Amino acid sequence: MKLLIISSFLSGWCCLTLAQTVGTLSDLDSLLGCMSRVVSTTRHVVQEKVYLHFDNTGYFMGEKMWFTAYVVRADGHRPGVRSRVLYVELLNPGGDVVQRRKLKIDDRGHAHGDFSLDSLYGTGFYEVRAFTRYMANWGGAACFSPLA
Repeated sequence: MKLLIISSFLSGWCCLTLAQTVGTLSDLDSLLGCMSRVVSTTRHVVQEKVYLHFDNTGYFMGEKMWFTAYVVRADGHRPGVRSRVLYVELLNPGGDVVQRRKLKIDDRGHAHGDFSLDSLYGTGFYEVRAFTRYMANWGGAACFSPLA
């Protein structure tokens, strides 16, 4: 998303700078046409967002952590995403992935899953990270990642 904002800003700035040096109306119209194409393109490149809804706020070893995932478009928080697969990872306090799930996203943008919290992992604050492959284009900041 940051990349789109930056590229839109730079395109607009270039068009405005060039428009100040343009002498004819037809040159200005072509610059405005270029700018409208850039804006139109950014509307079609929609970022996805993931939100995980957990069945509890805290867990003990040996329990199951159930969750529902909602994958939505970032421009209006509504379904209509491109991805059909959601990756959900459970990370230990050291940041290592201890469990990973690959879930199917249905037509409404929902996915359901769980993690079994084995006693082998030890206690501490665990992180759950959820993302689609499409979200990887936007960097790690696009991933859903609360502490569990």
